[in-house]
Amino acid sequence: MHKETIYGKRKAPEQEEAYHVRKPIDNLTTKKHIEKVVDPIIKKLIYSRIKDIGGFEQGDKIPSNTFFITDEIGKKIPQIFLPNKHGEPVPVKKIRMKENIGGAEQLKEDINQYVNPRNNHHVLIYKDFDGNLKEEVVTFWTAVQRKINGKKIVQLPEDGREIVTTLQINDMFLLGVNEGNLNLQNQEQYNLSIKLYKVEALSSKYYEFRLNTEASESREYAPYYIRIQSFGKGKTGWQTFNPIKVKVSPTGKISKRI
Repeated sequence: MHKETIYGKRKAPEQEEAYHVRKPIDNLTTKKHIEKVVDPIIKKLIYSRIKDIGGFEQGDKIPSNTFFITDEIGKKIPQIFLPNKHGEPVPVKKIRMKENIGGAEQLKEDINQYVNPRNNHHVLIYKDFDGNLKEEVVTFWTAVQRKINGKKIVQLPEDGREIVTTLQINDMFLLGVNEGNLNLQNQEQYNLSIKLYKVEALSSKYYEFRLNTEASESREYAPYYIRIQSFGKGKTGWQTFNPIKVKVSPTGKISKRI
């Protein structure tokens, strides 16, 4: 299971009991997200940093260089630090966020781990025996039950011949690239970066992608935002964009992900 799907039920000092989850700090994109940060010191540091660099963008959007800046070789340099009495300040790369989840399901009685059964864990894209592209939307709860029962979380349905790919929130994909001509060893990484997108939201035949360099969620049009709603070759078709799943190293190198 992806760690971000598991919540712990906790009560922070002077706060109500809630479900906490640990996430990368740069997952925060709006003021509303900051308010969910559990640690009041980190929350204050974030607001201070945003003020220092000119404030929120477009109302409540967090500026893209709030948490990290990128040097000339693509390395991310932290910008939020916790004071340290015994040495150098400690960079903040991850934070705990609180969520109020109605109907949260506990994985096991003796373990403080919960999931939100209403959210989707992943979408499986596969081909049936006739070669048609199909999907299977798998909820968190279904994924948890498979894990508990010792089964694979990603399973090919009975009518499936082969798995094409899976999509999860924050997965990275190249869109609009001809896979036959793709050479990750020789092609300039800059050329690929303008085709690199992050999965932003998922539901049945409604896959939303955000350009990897786009911090704002307000521009819902290409090339900043792409939506796939069918498996055909139309304007929002899977075959039009030919999503290729990839991973990005800390230095910005792109490689294909199976």
